[in-house]
Amino acid sequence: FTLVELLIVVVILGVLSGVALPSFLSQRDKANVSAANAQGKQLMTACQLENTEASPDYTDIDSNLQSAKTFGAITWTPTVTATACSAATTGATTTQGNWSLNTTTGVVTITEAV
Repeated sequence: FTLVELLIVVVILGVLSGVALPSFLSQRDKANVSAANAQGKQLMTACQLENTEASPDYTDIDSNLQSAKTFGAITWTPTVTATACSAATTGATTTQGNWSLNTTTGVVTITEAV
């Protein structure tokens, strides 16, 4: 190979990596959003199950679901008290979500802005 051919190959590889790299990075952000949303839905399912009891106490829910977690740039923060159950995600420009349980009807309200 001549030097010109090698330079052309290097330029082509540079252009291809410049096109592909942003796509791969956005996939990681999407995975973090999905993980945070899954955590919120899991907590709300546990809260709904607790709500079916005669005298629900949401602090009985698994402590792992009650602790704050970080998924990349997203912080997931639950708020669990004896009488209420909610959660929120913050910190990323690509997602913000809020989950809340209506303890009277047992219906979960999810607000997500993607």
